[in-house]
Amino acid sequence: MERKRISFEEWKVRLNALMAVVMGRTTSTFEGWNWRKLYDAGCTPGRVVDAMAQTWEELGVFGVGRING
Repeated sequence: MERKRISFEEWKVRLNALMAVVMGRTTSTFEGWNWRKLYDAGCTPGRVVDAMAQTWEELGVFGVGRING
């Protein structure tokens, strides 16, 4: 059974919720980012936040946790 794709607006709500918990920030912190491109590419909010958190961790930004590990 195929899952119904959520709207971009719902996707961004979920992304903001995850970002707030994992990174302590929301999408408004990253002005100029094209979140729609990530949505259109099929990236889930969890994958986006996990990749951002991993990058921040590698850069030494403190207080950032990974979703899956």
